Amino acid sequence: MAALKMEHHKLCEVVEFADKMLAPLIFEMVSLHLPLICLIFYKAVNLPEEGRIVFLVTILVWLVVASSILAIIMIFGSKVCEKIHGLQKILQTLPISKEDEGKLLMFILDLLVDPKGLSIGGLVIIDKSMSLTIVGVLVSYFAVMLSLPK
Repeated sequence: MAALKMEHHKLCEVVEFADKMLAPLIFEMVSLHLPLICLIFYKAVNLPEEGRIVFLVTILVWLVVASSILAIIMIFGSKVCEKIHGLQKILQTLPISKEDEGKLLMFILDLLVDPKGLSIGGLVIIDKSMSLTIVGVLVSYFAVMLSLPK
């Protein structure tokens, strides 16, 4: 049990170090690509009269690139968070003695209380719910843009 806790602590230290290094870059990428996706979609809805096909193809390429970059950030950030907190599921299925039960409970509570993982500028940890929230915001924006009169 102690060895498992020490390995988890080492993993958390590595993730905290990576987060300190990557948080400003992730913040920059997310704060650049979210508005870029919205702007691109706005331009795709409001195409100019001249050169519609070329403009549409260009807009769609930019939309795919910006969405892919944002998706990669969210997917890998979610995977890091999932790996750190995935230990909780393993711990709940381990056979353990009565005297170690209290230590295990405290360790599981420590996993639940303090979220760990990569963050967006140190503001919020990237996990599956954060990724789903961003997708929901973008889909809502797209629905509003499509419903507006031209």
